[in-house]
Amino acid sequence: MKKSLILLCGPGCCPACPEVFENAGASEAQQIEIKDDFGNLVKMSKSQFSVLVTNAKNGKLDAYAKA
Repeated sequence: MKKSLILLCGPGCCPACPEVFENAGASEAQQIEIKDDFGNLVKMSKSQFSVLVTNAKNGKLDAYAKA
């Protein structure tokens, strides 16, 4: 079953917004899905997603973020 975790809407995200899903029915290597505003899909494991979140929290992506 696929469950939405967060909708990532911000300035310039029209008409759709990126979204993060958990797909518990997928293989362990593909349980987290990130869909961009063009409908493209990136799949990763929960451990890979955890590394992404940790790096973001630690500021390693700050240079690439424009709000």
